[in-house]
Amino acid sequence: MPLGDRLRQVGARIDAHYSTRRLPRDYAELLYVSPNHLNALTQQVLGRSAGDLIRERVVLEAKRMLINSDRYVSEIAQLLRFEDNSYFVRFFKKHTGVTPEEFRKSKK
Repeated sequence: MPLGDRLRQVGARIDAHYSTRRLPRDYAELLYVSPNHLNALTQQVLGRSAGDLIRERVVLEAKRMLINSDRYVSEIAQLLRFEDNSYFVRFFKKHTGVTPEEFRKSKK
C-alpha cells in the first residue's frame, strides 16, 4: 500500500477513536502493523510520533468543545474520557500552555 494511503488510514483511525484509544499500540493493532512501524511511518512523513498525533487530536477536540459549547471543563474531561478533571487540566495546559478556562476566555 502506498505511503500516503497508509498515512490517511492512520489519520482516519485517530479521528474515529481518539476518545477511547490513546496509545500508539492501539492504532498499530487496528492497522495490523507493529507500534515501531507505525511510529517510523509517522516520523518519516510528518516528523512527529504517533503518540504526538493522538495527543494533538485530543487537544483539538478539547479546544472545539471549549469554544463551541458552554459545558463545564469537568464535562469536557468526562466526554474525552479523562479519568479525572485535574488530569485533563494538566494535560491541556502541558500541550497548549494555558488552562482550559484560560483558553476559553481568550477565545470569547
